[in-house]
Amino acid sequence: TQSQVDALLITGAYQSADAVNGYFAELADSVIQEAGVLTQLSNAGGFDGYINTQVVPMDDGNGYDVYLLAPYRPTWDRVSQQKAVTHLDGYNLALDVCAALSIARRNGYLYTNLKPESISVSASGSYHICDLGLTSLNYLQYSSLPSAYFSAYTAPEVADAYSMYFDAGMR
Repeated sequence: TQSQVDALLITGAYQSADAVNGYFAELADSVIQEAGVLTQLSNAGGFDGYINTQVVPMDDGNGYDVYLLAPYRPTWDRVSQQKAVTHLDGYNLALDVCAALSIARRNGYLYTNLKPESISVSASGSYHICDLGLTSLNYLQYSSLPSAYFSAYTAPEVADAYSMYFDAGMR
């Protein structure tokens, strides 16, 4: 929106409206790149990728709409509200999601958006991660997260900035 552009200009984050639009273009490109990575990971299993992507400039000229085309997939939150969940369902969910997270890790990514709405359920009953939320492990060496944001589900790579060195056999 124009108010977002104005805020970036007033704070001095960017010097011109063209620079702000360049920032918005970079954001759109990063979404498309992440969607491509998710699609690549879907070939290894555990993820549902996208069929097509499209970036369209917004009508007011400020920013872009990003469209991600994927087949309809019921998500775990919907399925679990519509039918009784068995112990076997829970085990299969845990195994499939852990396998997907392992695939992401082996390919140099950490999935940071795991929630029931990010897990699809196939017709055969297998579970896949189906939403954006990948972060390159390379970026973690430069990041920190205040401990107030840690939860029981915080990935060890995020909670301990030095864990990547221990995982690489540098103990």
